[in-house]
Amino acid sequence: MQPTIVCLRCGKEVRKTGRNQKRCKKCAREHWLEWHNEHRRTTAHESTIRNQRKRMTDPRNRKKQRISQNACNWRLKIRVLSHYGKGGKALCSWRRCTICDLDVLSLDHIKDDGQKHRAAGFKNGVNGYRQLERLGYPKGFQTLCMNHQWKKEILRRKKNRT
Repeated sequence: MQPTIVCLRCGKEVRKTGRNQKRCKKCAREHWLEWHNEHRRTTAHESTIRNQRKRMTDPRNRKKQRISQNACNWRLKIRVLSHYGKGGKALCSWRRCTICDLDVLSLDHIKDDGQKHRAAGFKNGVNGYRQLERLGYPKGFQTLCMNHQWKKEILRRKKNRT
């Protein structure tokens, strides 16, 4: 005759099959799932993020990571400024301006509504470029060089004075 046990969970008498068995198969499975859900390890995505953070904070990888991130940001800036530039190129949109130096090109709000956009949650810099790309390049922006950004501001101020 095989030994039997009383299940700790449901109280049913079952045949003992394991050395430390305390539950029937059904209750053992439920117990294991509950324990696993409480004590589970992180998901694959969470562990990937943790590993990326470890690599970024490792002093041996910081310089390499920074160089890689800067290159990625530069390519993003080229894509966004080219989209809003003259003829699909990273050029100033001002008439007869041929400046194509990415260090002096930036995005401009055509209707001067940048304050409203920032209040609505739009970001500046590389994060703003990412946001515009995610939104599918919405209308209302143009690529201008810093000289023409300033020229546009001077003309706006003159117009408001009169």
